[in-house]
Amino acid sequence: MILNNENEKSLLYLSKFSKLLRITLENSRDKIVPLHQELEAVNNYLELQNLEVSQSYQYTILVDENMDTSLFEIPPMLIQPFIENAIEHGFKD
Repeated sequence: MILNNENEKSLLYLSKFSKLLRITLENSRDKIVPLHQELEAVNNYLELQNLEVSQSYQYTILVDENMDTSLFEIPPMLIQPFIENAIEHGFKD
């Protein structure tokens, strides 16, 4: 993006990447994190991945509206590898 002089896209990518890195580092200090934090990391990862591809894709993260995601805790980085695998292998040409 930088080499192609896509300045705005480069800044957006760098911003999202730094946010994802910060979330990952914060979450890695704990054995479990609130689900809403993990979902924020996953959403940020998806936005970042979507910037990399030539044709963007749509996605939706659905959570039952009656579920309080701040009450549920899961191990950090539990969901993201599944999402990454789905993107890497699901969108192959």
